[in-house]
Amino acid sequence: MNRTARLILALAIAVLSASPARAQVLLSDNPAAVLGAGLEEHRGAAVPEGLTFTDAQGQPVEFSSFFDGKRPVVLVLGYYDCPLLCPWVFSSLQGSFNTLAWQVGKEYRVVAVSIDPTNTPEQAAEQQRKSLSGLRRGEAPGGWEFLLSDDVNAARLAEAVGFKYAYLPDTDEYVHPGVVIVLSPTGVVSQYLQVSPLPEKQLRLSLMDAADGKIGSLIDKFIFSCHVYDPDAGSYVFHARTLMNAAGVLTAVAIFATVGALLLSERRRRRRAAAKDSTRFTDPTEEPPAGLSAAVK
Repeated sequence: MNRTARLILALAIAVLSASPARAQVLLSDNPAAVLGAGLEEHRGAAVPEGLTFTDAQGQPVEFSSFFDGKRPVVLVLGYYDCPLLCPWVFSSLQGSFNTLAWQVGKEYRVVAVSIDPTNTPEQAAEQQRKSLSGLRRGEAPGGWEFLLSDDVNAARLAEAVGFKYAYLPDTDEYVHPGVVIVLSPTGVVSQYLQVSPLPEKQLRLSLMDAADGKIGSLIDKFIFSCHVYDPDAGSYVFHARTLMNAAGVLTAVAIFATVGALLLSERRRRRRAAAKDSTRFTDPTEEPPAGLSAAVK
């Protein structure tokens, strides 16, 4: 297999991975199926405990340390000397993150894990430098980590999230899908995103969904409440019923507020009138009404 054929194969797998059901059908006639590469969605699955990797500084790190119960995590599986697909994924992600009003490491974190055990800390550090240097809003400390792994830990993580890859010994390359996985703040698979690049709206809604709507502004949360994930479309779509329900609630609140304001205004008016009458009858300098004066005599 020459280099051109390998590049075409890698791009084909990236496109096919956009829809797992469609990919399973088409990959049956594709060499990648024989290699076992592709995507199998495991939404709701938890990442394994006890996974240990090495960071770009050569220090060991527990994968569980990236889940703080607050911020979702974007997981990127690939390798740092990939000839085509991975550089494209990292570049596309960088552009997608720049479209968000959020900062990497603040509202969400990103973790890249190499599936190639021969990758070095120097390669991880170089890829980290390239990716972070293009972020317009910068990065909060520990916002985008680049990790190295042995065969066992990378394989366990990839299997848990349904990311299937295969090694090509003749070319010393890997074949794998071009997707990223959004994990919840507790390490549960929430969403799969095709890197093409990612539309800002879909990326934002995916992160909010993974965080159970606990990140973003009030406007973001309202928009999130009006969308649902459509597995057939493979994206978040507008949910008219949710908007109608919200509009109904707001209308009811407005009506009650208006009625309450009118009642309060009327009560205040009556109190002022009663106070005025009371002051007029008790004022010694004021002549009593004619009828009352005659009765007194």
